Amino acid sequence: MNVALGFDLNCFSNRYVEPEAWTDFVASCGVRIVQFNFDLIDFLLPYLPRRRLVDRTRSCCRSRGIRLKCAFGGHNHHQNYLGHPDDDVATAYEEFYRKMADLTAELGAEGFGTCFAIAASWFSAIRSAAGRCLIVRSGRTIGRRVCEARGPEVPAL
Repeated sequence: MNVALGFDLNCFSNRYVEPEAWTDFVASCGVRIVQFNFDLIDFLLPYLPRRRLVDRTRSCCRSRGIRLKCAFGGHNHHQNYLGHPDDDVATAYEEFYRKMADLTAELGAEGFGTCFAIAASWFSAIRSAAGRCLIVRSGRTIGRRVCEARGPEVPAL
């Protein structure tokens, strides 16, 4: 099996926010696969500026032969509340993740993720393995709903 080198764009979010700059750098390194970081285009931006950045990013990637493989929550959006033990919190964050899935699809990436280990502080407080499994299953169920609502562009978890 061949393995390709790719870049996680997390390191670019504080240096190269313009898509022209980071795609030039990535291409100059001979790298063609990247994991997008939502700090480069925040999915909470209003539609018009987000759309402009998406269009520029797709154009830059296309012209430089770069493939956006997947997207990641970034510094500002890496909380994992999908499996939160408080149902109201988990439900509220479903829309938050739908916006992540929307931007992922707009960019043409294949999937998205976040730091699921962030949940460790409250997850570890649940003593039973069954209780922890229930939280994980709940998070996966909500995650599937989020991704299925976006169509085939963003695969389910």
